[in-house]
Amino acid sequence: MRNASGAAAEGPEWLGAQVAAEMARMRHAGFRPDGEDEAMLRASLAGAQRRAELSVVAGDAQVDELALQALRTAEILEGTGLEGYVADPEVTDINVNGPDLVHVSYRDGTRRRVRPLVGSAEELEAMIRLIARRAGTPIEGSPTEVDISLPGGSRMTAALGKVTPWPVLAIRVHHTVDVVRADLVRWGMLTGDLSELLAGLARARRNLVIGGGTGCGKTTMMAAWAREIPTDERIVTVEDTYELGLYLDGIHHNVVPLRTCRANVEGVGEVTMAALTRLALRLDPDRVVVGEVRGGECVSLLDAMSQGNDGSCCTIHASSAMQIFTRLAKYASRAPEAPRREDMMYDIADAVDVVIHIGRRRSDKRRVVRSVREVTGSVESQVPASRELWASTGEGIAARTDVRLSADLEEDLRAAGVDPAVLAPRGR
Repeated sequence: MRNASGAAAEGPEWLGAQVAAEMARMRHAGFRPDGEDEAMLRASLAGAQRRAELSVVAGDAQVDELALQALRTAEILEGTGLEGYVADPEVTDINVNGPDLVHVSYRDGTRRRVRPLVGSAEELEAMIRLIARRAGTPIEGSPTEVDISLPGGSRMTAALGKVTPWPVLAIRVHHTVDVVRADLVRWGMLTGDLSELLAGLARARRNLVIGGGTGCGKTTMMAAWAREIPTDERIVTVEDTYELGLYLDGIHHNVVPLRTCRANVEGVGEVTMAALTRLALRLDPDRVVVGEVRGGECVSLLDAMSQGNDGSCCTIHASSAMQIFTRLAKYASRAPEAPRREDMMYDIADAVDVVIHIGRRRSDKRRVVRSVREVTGSVESQVPASRELWASTGEGIAARTDVRLSADLEEDLRAAGVDPAVLAPRGR
């Protein structure tokens, strides 16, 4: 075993000596390190040692970035009891409601109560503060809300202080970097023909909007869609946290990931989705991918979709496929230019090619595609006109309807390699 400098390490004894030496240096410099500082130092030095070991095993070649992301996440969560859940590819959410109640949600729609992580509210708040410090975003003062991005795309939000009787912690777990279409089929989210359609839309450079409720798998589907983008294209992603991870997937090598920034305690330094979407258009993208539209940034994104950045995509919260259109118009009204609703509907009809809506089945909460609509380019009854190509009846996954695709869309999808049998109307 070797330490970060390449010298032989003595295991726990070496690590303890290194921690003690660092603590002594901090005291000599005038700091007063406490137990949390010692735990953070121990995790950091142990992580550096493990990274060095990985490099030795790899023959000093570049270590896989995904492995380092997973290792860094494990370091941040080490000793909290959360690390195993976050590493589990079947876990989607972890909810900690005070010291006694911990619930874990899984891809198959189940939610299980698991054993508590701590023994008191004070210990839970200390754990949240420790995670924040390890993640590089230490908690200052007594905030009521804490947001932390974990390596690999998972997102942690905590509520503290007077707004809740005890600390609350919620982690949205993302394993989207290596998600492929076959995973979506295996999880029962869509059928094989819908999987082919998703790939065809990416390869045919058709503009796509994916809608659904919270935790329905919008980002997961976008990640599977993005895996089908040709490797030579330049992609700019705009997100609140780095959930998609296209720059880490080992497939796409010309990706610019942009992430929003919150204002600091003085109220300065905020960088919004709208500002980043405008920036994305100036970075010479082939496509712009917005993790989640919820404000005026949708105006810039629709401009991109209709002005040459074909094959762009976003997700949006919506309870139905038709509501996607009204949501886009609503969010556009928050832009500084605030286009008229009527004008916005024409812009949507001109820019968007296809919308996909994802929902949860009532029976088992499993995530499924409920509807796929092609946007025709016109406006009827004050909303963009569309035709439903796949529709869900009852609780099932959307199935092909008897409605034909437009000639242009069908031609493009066939050219992109989609089986004509997949595109044929039902019963024909």
